[in-house]
Amino acid sequence: NNNNNTSTSSTILHHHHHCHHLNLPPLPPPPSVSPSHTPMVRPEVVVAGLALCLYLYNAWRVSEPSEPLAASPTPDAVSELQPTPEELADVSKVYARLWQLDTHRLVLGSDIRMARQGKSGAPSRLFEHVNETHFDRATVQTFRRLLDNYTRKLGVMEAFSKSREDEENAFLDAVLNTPVFEYLLQYLRAAGIVKDRSHLRQRLRAIWFEPYSRSDMLDSSGFEHVFVGEEDKRGSINGMHSWIQIYLEEKAGRLRFEGYAPSQDPTALRHGRLEYAHSRGALAAVRFSWHSARKPVSSLFVGVSPEFDLAVCSLAYLTSSNSHSKSSSSSSPKHRKEPWRVVVHSFRGAGISTCYVT
Repeated sequence: NNNNNTSTSSTILHHHHHCHHLNLPPLPPPPSVSPSHTPMVRPEVVVAGLALCLYLYNAWRVSEPSEPLAASPTPDAVSELQPTPEELADVSKVYARLWQLDTHRLVLGSDIRMARQGKSGAPSRLFEHVNETHFDRATVQTFRRLLDNYTRKLGVMEAFSKSREDEENAFLDAVLNTPVFEYLLQYLRAAGIVKDRSHLRQRLRAIWFEPYSRSDMLDSSGFEHVFVGEEDKRGSINGMHSWIQIYLEEKAGRLRFEGYAPSQDPTALRHGRLEYAHSRGALAAVRFSWHSARKPVSSLFVGVSPEFDLAVCSLAYLTSSNSHSKSSSSSSPKHRKEPWRVVVHSFRGAGISTCYVT
């Protein structure tokens, strides 16, 4: 159940290749050698030289990033991402703008093909095809590195390490350097919620990655619950609203799709079959088992980028009255002009307890 956890509560590196020109004294002329005494280069020397060149070339290729890190936004780009007066007056327009800026979405029907549920019951797989070339982007790569950092079962102490913190920082650096988050930063600054990029980064780390206890130890966090998923003591799966995580787990054979769940949202699901909500995005309510533990229904916004998922939930949390008062859980405003809404709950003021789009 989506509501089974209603708790009471960059630095961007630019890679350049530098050629240093050194002013060295001229080399002395080579000694004169008669043609009959021309030195012969031994074959093993030639082979060793070629092997060294090949090694250096391959090392250079490996050192090149698969996708260059994006540069910091230029002043012109930042000015184009400023919120309008209408957006400042109506937060639903901010969600619509984030949707427009998410140009890293995968296109349904070409990049993603999902199962259609007929009268004969649930198909064997949720995802029939995903174009994984889109996974080369920095935000997806850094997101994927986070997924194996967590202990699935609640009531078990999480393991913390420097490498885990480094991976979290790399993900935050990647998402903060996208148009989605540059616009979100400008909106939150204009609304007086954050002071600058560094302040937003601190808020994101606190609400997503600071651990808290759902039992009697530090066994959970906002990121783990929402994006990775958790198994409670009753053997049920909580959270797990990332379509990328569900796709990867299904591909690895650890997740079994059990069909679509009915929904009251006419733009998402009706009569147990998937309906596309947009030409480039779909809401899906799905049933599945993960490591043999069941999830009765999980809401997914299929095709969207990790930065979009993170941005809409962060926006809902930071702009809800609950996130400021740190009292009981509450939901973000319903978006009547958009065919979806964001539901967010705070965990006793310590961060995000759960968040999903429906």
